[in-house]
Amino acid sequence: MKGIMRPVDQNPGTENEALDPSIGMTCQGPGLQAGASHLHEVEEEAGAPVFVLSVCWRTGSTLLQRLLIDAGILVWGEAGGALDALEDAYERYRQMLGEGGERFRHGYGGNGARQYARFREDTAKGAHEWVACMNPPEGEIRAALRQALESIYAAPARRLGYARWGIKEVQSGVRAARWLCSLFPGARVIVLARNPLDTLRSIKRRRWMDRADTPRPWELYARHWSRLATELRALPDALAVRYEDLVEDPSVAAAIGEHVEADIDFGLIRRSRADWKAAHGEDLTWREVRAIRRITREAAAGWGYRL
Repeated sequence: MKGIMRPVDQNPGTENEALDPSIGMTCQGPGLQAGASHLHEVEEEAGAPVFVLSVCWRTGSTLLQRLLIDAGILVWGEAGGALDALEDAYERYRQMLGEGGERFRHGYGGNGARQYARFREDTAKGAHEWVACMNPPEGEIRAALRQALESIYAAPARRLGYARWGIKEVQSGVRAARWLCSLFPGARVIVLARNPLDTLRSIKRRRWMDRADTPRPWELYARHWSRLATELRALPDALAVRYEDLVEDPSVAAAIGEHVEADIDFGLIRRSRADWKAAHGEDLTWREVRAIRRITREAAAGWGYRL
């Protein structure tokens, strides 16, 4: 397959697609919560953010990040899982606000929204109400989290002269992606993959990065690749890009530019001098290759890789 330059398959045949239907909003898609149309209008004025979600480390995400920066979109670097933590925090607020009989990711709801409503009816009697799980309304929490991300990313980008901003991440899956899209409904999402054997070979040449003491690190990274490669294909309206096509085919850069509404300079790939040098030239062993193929084969096939 010569690249996957199309919206990501919305039905990849995996149960990961239904991890959390309650936050199944999609960028530029249906199902957005109340107030999303207003948020979209605000984004159109300032320019929609861009989220680059890669299936693993060493897949070309930093190269794509630099291409987008060159095009006038300040895409910030990896947050080390912070986006997933924020999404999970939001889910915990939803649980505490939810109905007591409703099951959430971490347990049953706490009736917090009901408690807030009763408290608001007569605040003078609030001390006599059951307020154990009372929290501000979900809309206010959502707005505060969106404002926090704008303060962290958008405001510094503007101070540096960039009207548009984004984030690239190599750890976040579909939950974080859908949550980001619910906060920024006009956002553009790019999902990036690379042949898992080449990905893990590159990781190994960085001495397995920070996992050097992990038993069988190739299995840890292979499972990470497989999980995200499967999950992220469930994102409607995202643009799927393979690293191999990005660096060889100018039409891929053009498609990315159309998707994010910016001019991408394919020539920068050849001119860029930034690199992260390998620590050594050691290749994968046959045992590592066998394990990686076993773990990633099915997910890789969905991206057109035949291992």
